[in-house]
Amino acid sequence: MLVAEICCKARISQAAYFNWKKTYAGLLSTEMELTLPPSH
Repeated sequence: MLVAEICCKARISQAAYFNWKKTYAGLLSTEMELTLPPSH
């Protein structure tokens, strides 16, 4: 699947995708959970 298709399905821009990827690229899922705000 192409990045453009993923972004279209998620309704985000490709710039937002690449910014997210740059920020979170090396994190494990457990580390990523620590960066997310708690959900209620």
